[in-house]
Amino acid sequence: MSARYFCIDCWQTVGGVERARPPAALEAAPSAAPPEVEAAPVEEILPAPPAPRAAPPVGLHWIEDPNRQNPLVVRAAPAPARPLAATTAPSPLKAAAAPSLADAAAPAAGMRRKWETLVETLLGEDEQDEAAGPPRGPVFCSCGAPLDPAALLEGKPALLGFAGGGEAGRTLLLAAMLHQLELAEPPAGLPRIALQGLGDSDEVFRGLRRDLFRHGRKPPSIAGKSFGWRLRLARSGADRRPQPLRGGVSQLVGVPGGAGDELGPRHDELLSQILFLIDGAALAADLQLGTGDAWSASASPGDLGGGDLRRFSALCARLGPRARDVSLAIVVTKADLLAGSADWAELGPGGAPAAAERQEKIASLLQETWRGSIWEEARDRFRRAGLFACSSLGFRPTEAELDPEGRLNRRPQPYRVLEPLHFLLEDVLPRRRA
Repeated sequence: MSARYFCIDCWQTVGGVERARPPAALEAAPSAAPPEVEAAPVEEILPAPPAPRAAPPVGLHWIEDPNRQNPLVVRAAPAPARPLAATTAPSPLKAAAAPSLADAAAPAAGMRRKWETLVETLLGEDEQDEAAGPPRGPVFCSCGAPLDPAALLEGKPALLGFAGGGEAGRTLLLAAMLHQLELAEPPAGLPRIALQGLGDSDEVFRGLRRDLFRHGRKPPSIAGKSFGWRLRLARSGADRRPQPLRGGVSQLVGVPGGAGDELGPRHDELLSQILFLIDGAALAADLQLGTGDAWSASASPGDLGGGDLRRFSALCARLGPRARDVSLAIVVTKADLLAGSADWAELGPGGAPAAAERQEKIASLLQETWRGSIWEEARDRFRRAGLFACSSLGFRPTEAELDPEGRLNRRPQPYRVLEPLHFLLEDVLPRRRA
């Protein structure tokens, strides 16, 4: 069984991979064929050539199709046949003693094939099996994207994805989550977790975090590019051995390359956890509270929940019965915009109601803003569902908190951004002993 990877470009698990160059290059390159040799004219009529065989599917290893030439082994073209010189007929004794050409070539061909097999095995051209471990050379997905070692799966893949409106602040929330994972202490009983980036995910988001937390710059939109991370647990115990995830799960966190409400049909089979984001600015607008701030300089008009209801219905329809296997966290973002209301201020930064009371308060907030059916349906359809409210900045920026270039001069203090993440990962995170 070949090594299995997760490709963040096409969002699929990949079993068979091509090495040495991408399948796209293999598909574009003409098939290797011996050069044509000009032959002497002959009197007889040659039979028609056989119909060409259909090309094997891209990504199929050459050893699985004996009619496909190994793309990494270049074979010399056969030398043109030389005409036999006119000689006298050999004597009967010499003819009987001399072996035929076929008989003489058979042992040599067999020996040469043994050497080719040995060389191909040493070069890694034999098909990888599970015991042999990951390939040592570069690997590529069937879509042509390179696969780095971090994409190698060690267990059953489980994808945690984001869904919701494009104005809900997905990029800002994800940057705040990654930042807090490295700084904040995990809840009691849970190990410290970290996300290992696939491709250039770490590089891009570390740049966003630097601009946000050090220079106060607003993160740009990441729509159009996919990002992914692999969840890792911190080492613990005297022997410093890493803790495995429960259930043999290879946990992935993914952000698809599209609008904020697009997960894509290819994600459905891997999805086991979803963060459904609801824009807190839209809720504030529906409650007739102020929705803008000095940093964002934009205000949501509000739509009485129409957009959130449409997106949630589309998500449920696409998952269908599989929703019974998926955990859902409904997250109200930009909770700092609720601080100006006496009724909802406790959901924003500084509020500290008990967990059960907080769930009831968020449910009431959804009901008051014409989104109550989302919570009702979520409890019926999904395996587990929870309600959360958070703020990626931890405050509502004012003019006094901006410099002349419009950058924050106050360091963001993310508020409750990790709670939905820990809720969704409860099934796979091991519990620490007291």
